[in-house]
Amino acid sequence: MNPKAKIVHFTSVHQRDDVRILKKECRTLAGLYDVTLVVADGKGNENKDGVEIEDASLRPSNRFFRILFSSITMFSVARRLKPDVVHFHDPELMIFGILISVFTGSKVIYDVHEEYDKQIFTKPYLSGFSKKVISFLLRSFEIFASLFFSGFSCATETIAEKFKKRKNVFVIRNYPVLEKLEEMNGENRNGKKVIYTGGLFPERGILEAVRAIDRSKSGARLVICGKFSDPDFEKKVKSEPGFEKVDFKGWLNHDELLKVVDACDIGLVCLHPIPSYKAALPVKMFEYMQAGIPVIASDFPVWKEIITDVKCGVNVDPLNIEDIANTIDELLKNADMRTMMGSNGRKAVMEKFNWQKESARLIQLYNCLLS
Repeated sequence: MNPKAKIVHFTSVHQRDDVRILKKECRTLAGLYDVTLVVADGKGNENKDGVEIEDASLRPSNRFFRILFSSITMFSVARRLKPDVVHFHDPELMIFGILISVFTGSKVIYDVHEEYDKQIFTKPYLSGFSKKVISFLLRSFEIFASLFFSGFSCATETIAEKFKKRKNVFVIRNYPVLEKLEEMNGENRNGKKVIYTGGLFPERGILEAVRAIDRSKSGARLVICGKFSDPDFEKKVKSEPGFEKVDFKGWLNHDELLKVVDACDIGLVCLHPIPSYKAALPVKMFEYMQAGIPVIASDFPVWKEIITDVKCGVNVDPLNIEDIANTIDELLKNADMRTMMGSNGRKAVMEKFNWQKESARLIQLYNCLLS
């Protein structure tokens, strides 16, 4: 380990307070190295949690120009900062990663948050043929670009499998940070609140959740925390009769979000059965467990294995509204069951599914590159 090594994380898409990037990875590394985070949000420079944040001030609205100019701009910043390790977080920065690898002496880490080639199939504005072509091209370029990178931080085992022929491939899961654990005591729960947190897209099961709460016979209310990206879909969801039983909080910062989760009784993560979700490990599921509330989750094999083993919730068919509604009612009428499942989930997070344990893999990755 070289404590004087300069580490620079780069993102052209994520916010500067992104939980995985800033609050987990950068903060962990800041205790060991000189760490800077370069963003492109137009909010200026600052020091946050011991991390120097530099704003590259690049926010073009056109996706093509953002991809093109973000790599050029970020490369210029990297040349000036002269880091020992460049750690980037967006697939649109793969060209940037190649440039760094070829023209500088910096090591390059590709942090792969999602299965981006499979995510293409969730884009409603693309035709079926276009999705197949773009997904193939993206996957092919990702494998080609990976030849130039020194290490990989992969959010799941499935993602890591794509890079199995490369060196320094580490699975670094996006588990919750334990620092808020003691503050989450459930004192404001009333036995009637079900919560969903995260992106508000059709494939995230938002419409099914609203319809399920409408069919619920328990008097439950649905708390939704997140932001709609499609105005038409937002209008459709808000026109549902069940939306009268929704408390819509909009987008919240992470600390605010955890407080809202702590005041609820059940957590929903009923994502649709699409390829990019089936092997994912959504942090919301583990944050529900951290809060000590039972989880109602899609019946994907990976999720079913976790929930069955921990005994922290119920798996359902995410497209079966009646199944979701009945499960909500069953849990809300049985306080002892909720307490037992919530306690099991909280214990599992404290012992296994937490960033404090997972961060050791990140440190190991850096040791491999800098030793």
